[in-house]
Amino acid sequence: ADKEVIGNQTAGEYYRSLVGTLGNRIQGVSFLRSNQEKIVGHLEMQRQSVSGVSMEEEMTRMVLLEQAFTAASRLVSIADELTQTVLQLI
Repeated sequence: ADKEVIGNQTAGEYYRSLVGTLGNRIQGVSFLRSNQEKIVGHLEMQRQSVSGVSMEEEMTRMVLLEQAFTAASRLVSIADELTQTVLQLI
């Protein structure tokens, strides 16, 4: 027979109680996290509507600027190579 080990509970009863308590706490934390994510999403939408900035438009602009930077960087690189070639010919 199971012997009382912890308080007035057997090891099995204590384990089941512990698992139940942990399950309830995890469920509570998951609920809080879900609510916080909804609040953050709502606040983000409000911030965007107030600022008039669309994240999609900003990302598109950032990609275009990145492409322009890459092109300018290639031009500088080509100019450097041409300068090196001219200096070697002299």
